[in-house]
This record gives sequence, C-alpha cells and structure tokens, in this order.
Amino acid sequence: MLKHPSPGQKSIPPIHPPFSSLFRPFLVQPMSREAQQLARLVQSLLRRSGKKGGLPLRWVVALCVLALGYVLLRPTLERSLGVSLPSIVGEAPEFDAPTDDRRSDDRRSGDRRPGDDRSTGESSEAGSVFSASPDELADLAGIFSDEGRGVFESPAGLRYTRGSAHGHRLQHVMAHARDDPQRPGQHGVFASDDPAAVFGLIDEAYELALTGERTENQQEGPRTTYTVDMNRRIGSIGGQSGGRRNHPAARHLRLVVQGDRLITAYPVTP
Repeated sequence: MLKHPSPGQKSIPPIHPPFSSLFRPFLVQPMSREAQQLARLVQSLLRRSGKKGGLPLRWVVALCVLALGYVLLRPTLERSLGVSLPSIVGEAPEFDAPTDDRRSDDRRSGDRRPGDDRSTGESSEAGSVFSASPDELADLAGIFSDEGRGVFESPAGLRYTRGSAHGHRLQHVMAHARDDPQRPGQHGVFASDDPAAVFGLIDEAYELALTGERTENQQEGPRTTYTVDMNRRIGSIGGQSGGRRNHPAARHLRLVVQGDRLITAYPVTP
C-alpha cells in the first residue's frame, strides 16, 4: 500500500534513474559521435525534467526512445533510400569548403593575396594522401609550367601556389584522389588518382566555367565558386556521409578560385 505524506510532511521528489540504466543495452558498443551528442542532450533533459517548467519525465523518456530509434535506423534508411537524412543533433556540414592555413608558406614566400586570412571551414584532419612534393606532382602531371617560388601554372591558366593545411594546392587537390572514410560529412573523391587526369579534369572544368557553359557560380568576397556539370561521372562522394549512401556518383566539379589562383577543387553532387 502506498503511503501518503501527512499534511505537515514534505513530499520527496521522484528519483529519476540515470540515463545509462535506461539505455544500458544500447551502450555496450562504443557510441558514435552523434549518439554521444544525443546522450548528453538526453542527460540534460532528464536533469531538468523534475524542475519547474521542465518536461514531464514520461515525455522525456518517450522522446529519448524515438530519438534513439532514429539514430539507430538512420544509416540503414540512408543506404536503402540512397539519400542523406537530417541529423537530430549537430553533424558536420555536408560539403567541402576551401581552407587557408594561417601558418602556410604563403606568408614566408610573400605570395599572399587578399582574403588569405579567411578560413571557410574545411576539415584538415586528414593529411595529404600523396607523399610526393609539389615539384614531383607537377612533373608527374606533365602539364604545368614552373613560375618559380612554388607557383605552377596549368595550360588553362590556373595557378597552383603554396597554401592550405597540406602545404601546397597541388597536394591539397590530390588529397581528394582517395577516400577518407572517417571524415565527418562528405568528401568528394576523384575517380582517378593519376595527377595528369585530375589536373586535366580541373582545367577542363575551369575552361567551361569561364564560358559559363553548364556552370553555376557564386561570389564570396574575392573568391568565386564554380559548380560545373561535367556531363559524365568524374568521381564519387566519400566520407562518413557518402559511405552511408553507398558512395553516390558525382558528375559535377566544384572549383573555388581567387582570380586565376586555385583554392580547391573536388567532385560534388549538388
């Protein structure tokens, strides 16, 4: 029989079970980054549920069950449907963006341009997958003219300079020649890892961009972003998001330039 408190006795608030005891069966394996963020969010809700203005415990538990089910089923649904479903907690942006390393050799070489100090958010966790130096890459491609001071110019007039977290734009571009499955969000990967093929493709896209053919462009400060339809498969989408979607084919090339200076280039599915 339940005992009710006497009129002068204070009622004892219910003690909520810890989050780990509610979902212990699901916590046997190491949680993903999204699951860890979800766990922290739920713990915060549980702490506030007994306070004034907080959600009732039964609503918190119901929301936890629904959210956990979505997190567990999301990869399977994405693979089955071939789409990227939204995350209920923060996930890495589903795009690649150029970056400029403030500590890059641009400062030492004097090849500094307006806007170089602005970072636009590309993850630099993975180093270059190519161990070749910029000179070796330029020689492998066989298409560049050496302008000196680490500057190489392609037949289409694109200049590759020092900069980026990889040390040089040539190495930065070739980091997109192989997948990085652990990278959060998307990672555009070229179909070929041959430097001559990769830089030849970029030149082709640049020439299309200059004519405006099959091209969308966006201006942001001194930089221009071109998204060029190459009318054929040029790569795929990797990273964690691309892996969940079985690496969809990419037929567009995203090209970011500052004047005639290449910042980054990679396959996309706009």
